Amino acid sequence: MSLVKATSVLLFASAAVFASGGGHGETDIIPRTVNFLIFAALAYYLLAEKLKAFFAGRTASIAKAYEDAENKIKEAKAALNEAKAKKEEATKLANELTASAKTDAVIQAKKIAEHAEEECARIKKAAEDEILMLRKKAIIDTVEEAIGEVIDKEGFGVDDKDFAKIIAKRVA
Repeated sequence: MSLVKATSVLLFASAAVFASGGGHGETDIIPRTVNFLIFAALAYYLLAEKLKAFFAGRTASIAKAYEDAENKIKEAKAALNEAKAKKEEATKLANELTASAKTDAVIQAKKIAEHAEEECARIKKAAEDEILMLRKKAIIDTVEEAIGEVIDKEGFGVDDKDFAKIIAKRVA
């Protein structure tokens, strides 16, 4: 209501200024000032609420945009921290897997070496056994041939098999 009173006072004051009439060489600065003030008061009266609403809405939209930007920054920081934690966890897991793989490789190498040594020992033993058997067989064959030749030529009174056993006992 004070705006209405102020506008009324200005209207009456401007009417009084216009009523005084023109003077001798006076300038019209005062009537123009009064007219401007009246215009400004009317413009304020008509546009004040709309301007307040506009600027309040603008302030609210800027505040919302600022809040959204802050939320995005917080989310980005949280995502960054989460990514760092996952990277550290992955690095730790990779180190553990590497250490485990190295340990497993050492264990497997030992097992393979032990198995190879056992296999070599088994093959060597089998070869030695076969050599012994072949030697005995060669001795027996040689003795049987020699005895066979002697018996064929001279003839003994002992059976061939018994004689071969006797000689084999002596040779072994």
